Amino acid sequence: MTIQWLDGRLVDKSDPAVMALTARSSSAESVEGDTSAISCYTSARVTAGRALHPDRHAQRLLRDAKAIGVGGTPGSFDPFLVFRAFEELGKAVFAEGSGIVRIEALASASGTGMSLLATARPIGQETDTWSAIIAPISHHGPSPLAGAKLTGQKVYEDARAASAAAGVDEALLFDANGSLVEGARTNLLIVDRRGSLATPDLALGGVAGIALEIIAESTPELEARKLSASDVADARELIAVNAVRGACSIVRLGGREIGDGKPGPWAERLNLLLAGAD
Repeated sequence: MTIQWLDGRLVDKSDPAVMALTARSSSAESVEGDTSAISCYTSARVTAGRALHPDRHAQRLLRDAKAIGVGGTPGSFDPFLVFRAFEELGKAVFAEGSGIVRIEALASASGTGMSLLATARPIGQETDTWSAIIAPISHHGPSPLAGAKLTGQKVYEDARAASAAAGVDEALLFDANGSLVEGARTNLLIVDRRGSLATPDLALGGVAGIALEIIAESTPELEARKLSASDVADARELIAVNAVRGACSIVRLGGREIGDGKPGPWAERLNLLLAGAD
C-alpha cells in the first residue's frame, strides 16, 4: 500500500518525512531483549474505518512508548490521534471493507516528542484451523522491556520466516530451558489433559498481547504457568490468540495432530469473547 498516515495526515510512502522516519527506524541496531529499540507498534483489524479494541491499542502504544523512552515530554501522546489513524487510513485504503492497520510510535525528528506512522495491509487468507512448527531458534527470555511489542526483534522475524518456509501459520518459541514462551505472532494457550486452560507466564518474556489481556480479564479459569513441549504435545487444544485474528485453533504441530485435530470448545468460546469485547 502506498498510502500511509503520519501525525494526522494521509501521505504517500515516498513523502520525505515518512522516508526519514523509516530510514532511522530500520537503521536501529537490533539486539535481542534490547533497550535501544526506537519504536513500538500495534496492529488492529479495521472495518469501515472502525478498529477492533481501539482503546486498548492506544493504551498499549502509550505503555510501550514510555518503556522505550519515546515521547518523553508530558502530554506528548494524544490517544485521539490513534483513533484517527485507524479511521482515516482504514477508510482511505479499505473503504467499507476490512484490513489491518499498523501504528508505529517513534521518536519525533526533534527527539522530544512522538510521531505516529500508520500503514495498512490486507487481512489475507483466514482459515478455521492453523498448523504450526516448533521454531528452530530459542526465545531470548525476559528483558527490561518485557511485554512491549517492539520493531526490529530478530527472534520473531526468524521464527516467522521459518513458519513461512514450512508452509504453516505459526512457530512456537521455547526458551533455553524448554519452557513455552509464545508464538512468533501470537500468544498461546493450551487446554491440558484435565481440561484446564493455561498460558505461559509473561514473566518468561512474552509480549503482553491485547487478546491475552482481554481473555485474562474475562476468564478466571485461565492459569499462567510454565508449559513444556510435552504439555503442548499432550494438550486437548492449542490456541493462538491475537487482536487481529482472534482465537485460532492450532490442530497440527510439526505434522502431528493436537487433540482430535479439530477446533475445540475453548477456542470457539474465546473467539466469541474476542469478537464481542470492546
